[in-house]
Amino acid sequence: MGQKVKPDSIKVTVRLKDSPSESFTAICEPSLIDGWLHVETANTSVRIPESQIIRYSMAEITDSPLLSSEPSNGQYSGITPDMASYKASRLTEAAAETGQMLQLFKHLSVLLPIIRSVERNG
Repeated sequence: MGQKVKPDSIKVTVRLKDSPSESFTAICEPSLIDGWLHVETANTSVRIPESQIIRYSMAEITDSPLLSSEPSNGQYSGITPDMASYKASRLTEAAAETGQMLQLFKHLSVLLPIIRSVERNG
């Protein structure tokens, strides 16, 4: 039997009363202590009062085949603005599921100028 490997990071989504959902990339599982949800991120520790939480969820951040490539490898050269928009939408969905936001931003930095070219060219 293999050992279970602890994930490098966990996507924690918290739905608060009278507020939109907030997402954090945690370095460990959040803990509920003395009426507070503690979420440890790489840069800070976040404490959220339990009384304000409607629900929260955790998901291991995984790699998406859509996002794992480097956008600068030429895969987007010559695509139409419509196709760039479709790819941006699919990549955004994949990032929402996996938590790969940094990789999403890299892809969008290549795709958005292609999408905007339709506005410039009329």
